[in-house]
Amino acid sequence: MSSSIRVPLGSVPQRKFTGPGSTSDPVNFSIPIDCTGVTRNVYMTFTDNTNPGNTGNILPLTRDSTARGIGIQILPDSATGISYPIAFGPESGAINQQLVATLGRQSDIGRVDVKLRARYVQTGARVVPGTANGILTYTLSYQ
Repeated sequence: MSSSIRVPLGSVPQRKFTGPGSTSDPVNFSIPIDCTGVTRNVYMTFTDNTNPGNTGNILPLTRDSTARGIGIQILPDSATGISYPIAFGPESGAINQQLVATLGRQSDIGRVDVKLRARYVQTGARVVPGTANGILTYTLSYQ
């Protein structure tokens, strides 16, 4: 299991962004977690590394990014039927945590892949092309 997961969102033509709220096509990715022996529900919270107090659903770009007017959103896997972006929260606590596995008895499931999607979202009136990176942390809690 990796402690660092890169999610390349690729190059997106500037014309794709037509105004605040417009988005790029989402890119699928997954976070593997080991659930061996877990007997509780597993929750995941995403924390914005640039602004840990961010409880919104847009991850700002890192300071070394050269693009402007965009941010990054994380969404549940399309199979869930949920299309709204996941909101961020503090590293611990119940704010904006997502249920990622329900395990009623001792789990022999082993690895669970939390399937997600990421996309760029326009946040400003104008998008300036360039590098666009974001960093977030995920925290697991067992309840």
